[in-house]
Amino acid sequence: MNTEKNQRLVLLAANISYILVLLDSSIVNVALPAIRNGLAIGTDTLQWMVNVYLVIFASLLLSGGPCATASARKPSIWPACCCLSLPHCYVV
Repeated sequence: MNTEKNQRLVLLAANISYILVLLDSSIVNVALPAIRNGLAIGTDTLQWMVNVYLVIFASLLLSGGPCATASARKPSIWPACCCLSLPHCYVV
Protein backbone atom coordinates (compact mmCIF):
# COMPACT_ATOMS: atom_id res chain seq x y z
CA MET A 1 0.00 0.00 0.00
CA ASN A 2 2.79 2.42 0.90
CA THR A 3 4.70 1.75 -2.33
CA GLU A 4 1.58 2.49 -4.36
CA LYS A 5 1.24 5.85 -2.60
CA ASN A 6 4.90 6.62 -3.27
CA GLN A 7 4.49 5.71 -6.92
CA ARG A 8 1.55 8.07 -7.23
CA LEU A 9 3.51 10.89 -5.59
CA VAL A 10 6.43 10.34 -7.96
CA LEU A 11 4.07 10.39 -10.92
CA LEU A 12 2.45 13.58 -9.63
CA ALA A 13 5.83 15.26 -9.18
CA ALA A 14 6.90 14.27 -12.70
CA ASN A 15 3.64 15.57 -14.17
CA ILE A 16 3.89 18.89 -12.35
CA SER A 17 7.48 19.28 -13.56
CA TYR A 18 6.41 18.56 -17.12
CA ILE A 19 3.55 21.08 -16.89
CA LEU A 20 6.00 23.72 -15.65
CA VAL A 21 8.26 23.09 -18.64
CA LEU A 22 5.29 23.35 -21.03
CA LEU A 23 4.12 26.56 -19.37
CA ASP A 24 7.58 28.07 -19.57
CA SER A 25 7.86 27.07 -23.21
CA SER A 26 4.59 28.82 -23.98
CA ILE A 27 5.69 31.99 -22.20
CA VAL A 28 8.99 32.07 -24.06
CA ASN A 29 7.26 31.51 -27.40
CA VAL A 30 4.89 34.41 -26.77
CA ALA A 31 7.85 36.67 -25.99
CA LEU A 32 9.85 35.68 -29.08
CA PRO A 33 9.00 38.74 -31.22
CA ALA A 34 10.07 41.13 -28.47
CA ILE A 35 13.26 39.14 -27.87
CA ARG A 36 14.06 39.13 -31.59
CA ASN A 37 13.53 42.87 -31.92
CA GLY A 38 15.37 43.71 -28.72
CA LEU A 39 18.45 41.66 -29.54
CA ALA A 40 18.35 42.13 -33.34
CA ILE A 41 18.99 38.46 -34.08
CA GLY A 42 17.84 36.10 -36.78
CA THR A 43 15.31 33.31 -36.57
CA ASP A 44 17.93 30.55 -36.49
CA THR A 45 19.77 32.11 -33.56
CA LEU A 46 16.49 32.68 -31.77
CA GLN A 47 15.57 29.03 -32.20
CA TRP A 48 18.90 27.94 -30.73
CA MET A 49 18.42 30.26 -27.75
CA VAL A 50 14.96 28.86 -27.02
CA ASN A 51 16.12 25.25 -27.32
CA VAL A 52 19.11 25.77 -25.05
CA TYR A 53 16.99 27.62 -22.49
CA LEU A 54 14.33 24.90 -22.37
CA VAL A 55 16.85 22.05 -22.17
CA ILE A 56 18.65 23.74 -19.28
CA PHE A 57 15.39 24.57 -17.51
CA ALA A 58 14.02 21.04 -17.87
CA SER A 59 17.26 19.37 -16.80
CA LEU A 60 17.55 21.54 -13.70
CA LEU A 61 13.93 20.92 -12.81
CA LEU A 62 14.09 17.15 -13.29
CA SER A 63 17.43 16.77 -11.52
CA GLY A 64 15.94 18.32 -8.38
CA GLY A 65 14.39 15.03 -7.30
CA PRO A 66 17.57 12.92 -7.30
CA CYS A 67 19.50 15.75 -5.66
CA ALA A 68 16.88 15.98 -2.94
CA THR A 69 17.00 12.23 -2.38
CA ALA A 70 20.77 12.31 -2.14
CA SER A 71 20.61 15.00 0.50
CA ALA A 72 17.95 13.05 2.45
CA ARG A 73 15.35 15.81 2.01
CA LYS A 74 12.78 13.90 0.03
CA PRO A 75 9.91 16.41 0.08
CA SER A 76 12.11 19.19 -1.32
CA ILE A 77 10.85 18.68 -4.91
CA TRP A 78 7.63 20.51 -3.98
CA PRO A 79 9.33 23.71 -2.75
CA ALA A 80 11.53 23.60 -5.86
CA CYS A 81 8.45 23.42 -8.10
CA CYS A 82 6.86 26.29 -6.19
CA CYS A 83 9.99 28.45 -6.46
CA LEU A 84 10.27 27.78 -10.19
CA SER A 85 6.60 28.59 -10.75
CA LEU A 86 6.62 31.94 -8.93
CA PRO A 87 8.10 33.88 -11.88
CA HIS A 88 5.42 32.35 -14.13
CA CYS A 89 2.68 33.59 -11.84
CA TYR A 90 4.19 37.06 -11.91
CA VAL A 91 4.30 37.15 -15.72
CA VAL A 92 0.78 35.83 -16.24
